[in-house]
Amino acid sequence: MKNVCQKCGRNIRPGQVAYQVKIELISMPDEHLEEPEEDIDLELERLIQAVSRQDPIEAAKDVAQTIVLVLCRKCRNILVKEYDIQEAPVFH
Repeated sequence: MKNVCQKCGRNIRPGQVAYQVKIELISMPDEHLEEPEEDIDLELERLIQAVSRQDPIEAAKDVAQTIVLVLCRKCRNILVKEYDIQEAPVFH
């Protein structure tokens, strides 16, 4: 476990509570496709050229990305309050 909060930089001492946050960002295509105004072959060529110039790693991030953070208790509480997360009991 990392010993520093990745939000505020506060040291997390041994035995102190820390939280792991996992955020999954997944694109949500709306399935709406516009009919190209130009010739379909020209439009496909334009799209192929645009994709070929794009960095593959950045292109993948546009589709899906997972972010994992370690937070201290204070930053965890701010996150929960900021997003108005309804807390449910956790049973282990």
